[in-house]
Amino acid sequence: MEIDLENAMTLRPLLATGTLILACIAPATAPQPALQVELATETVVIPMDNSKRHLDVQLTIGGKGPYAFQVDTYASIDACIDDDLAAELDLLKTGTTLNSDGHTTRTRDIVNIPELRIGGATFTNLRTLVDDYDYLRDPQGRTVRGLLGFTAFRDLLLTVDYPGSRLVLTRGALGADEPHVIPFDTPNGAPDVQLRVGEQRLRVGIDTGSGSTLSLAWADKDTLRLRGEPERIGTARTVYNEFAVYGATLATPVDLAGHQLPEVQASFGEGQTNRLLGYGLLHPYRLTFDQRSERVRCALPGSATPDD
Repeated sequence: MEIDLENAMTLRPLLATGTLILACIAPATAPQPALQVELATETVVIPMDNSKRHLDVQLTIGGKGPYAFQVDTYASIDACIDDDLAAELDLLKTGTTLNSDGHTTRTRDIVNIPELRIGGATFTNLRTLVDDYDYLRDPQGRTVRGLLGFTAFRDLLLTVDYPGSRLVLTRGALGADEPHVIPFDTPNGAPDVQLRVGEQRLRVGIDTGSGSTLSLAWADKDTLRLRGEPERIGTARTVYNEFAVYGATLATPVDLAGHQLPEVQASFGEGQTNRLLGYGLLHPYRLTFDQRSERVRCALPGSATPDD
């Protein structure tokens, strides 16, 4: 899911994509083969452009492209693809599913992408949601044709290196006792962590598709200590909805994997029930996700890590 808050206290339009797979509601019309990933080298480094607060990459599908995609850790599926591109590539439908943007749930087709290549990584048989992403643009103004979701990397260590503007793919595991490593769980297929805000603990999703800083539930504005009343800062658009967004500064510090963050800007979407960490909070760090162990490391540049 993506909410773009480049200037937290300026009224401006906001864009959001929401892709949270809830349940399969129809039998598959064709079998879905198992996902496989091959790395050309032990460590694959993929350049990304995060100048517009999202993880924009270029990739090919079945040797065609390149296509503009975004990497979205809160898209709880292997991939998402724009409906026009899915039709152009004549991708095989394998079933349907429920897709939610946090406000509305709709039925969408599932197709199989037989081969997708990004840098030195080749993904085969990605379970892929079909939806309309025509409103999304990459930093060069091109239409974003889809998303790479969290589960595409389930057999890898995925490092999102914001300061280095790169993705790093390798194999291995994170140790539970490593510095700034915390557990996450995936109740809906996307990573949620426990975030300490003052004396409170909140379940918050790590969302590389979000341009906001800390997007909180509408009800949180009445339970958290804030520096002043929330003020209207814009309108968020998800794949299915638009809603008003209000912002305020938290009066208590935030603890993210041992990093103490004072004066955090929080946003509250009208009617929103989920909580998300976005670009504004994550961009100083290198995030490494280990889905097999359900751990994530949040390291600052300059700290030695195995994927260097």
